[in-house]
Amino acid sequence: MNYIKQVNAFYNHLETKPLSASAANLWHVLMHVNNRTGWRKEFTAAMSLLCYKANLTVSTTFKRARRELQEKGYIRVKSRVGNRAASYHIVSLDRMVSEEIDEVFEMDNSEESSAVYCVNHNLNHNNDHYVSQNADPLFKQNNTINAPDAIQFFQENFGVVTPYVAEDIIHWINDLGESLVLYALKRALELRRTNWGYVKAILDAWRKKGYFVCGRC
Repeated sequence: MNYIKQVNAFYNHLETKPLSASAANLWHVLMHVNNRTGWRKEFTAAMSLLCYKANLTVSTTFKRARRELQEKGYIRVKSRVGNRAASYHIVSLDRMVSEEIDEVFEMDNSEESSAVYCVNHNLNHNNDHYVSQNADPLFKQNNTINAPDAIQFFQENFGVVTPYVAEDIIHWINDLGESLVLYALKRALELRRTNWGYVKAILDAWRKKGYFVCGRC
């Protein structure tokens, strides 16, 4: 398990599956304990230890937080007989995102979408006029002016566009074409993943699979 990717995926998941402070603290403690075990698929930990590290002083609060993590798909727990500590499995959120993106790709690789988005490794992009454009002039009093459609779509549906995100969007427009960037934004919005990091993951997966806007489209 990649610790950094897992933590980033965790915060992305919080946007659609929010957690209480107690559950979030417990998740981080479980990650810490799992890290010390060498990232075993399943590991055991005493409730007293987890309560202490997560600052959960009451067992009922701990059990409520653990149940919340289970119900929302962050962990899996197996009770063991007697007074033996339960075993835990931390769900790979990063892998879950990758699988979800693969499903998006498979869904969009239909006959209808292939008419618009198809493989063309010799693509000659027509968006070079965006390359030298700095993001700052695109914004004035929170309104986009003379901005690419993808940036305007982001601001209207995702939230305020920072100069950093604007530059990154322009980079992807020059790399894959604005139509594909817009399509990725729409797919992320449909999945209720309203953050630029998730859109970038979709675009990166499509680029690795050779998914481009065809020059004839």
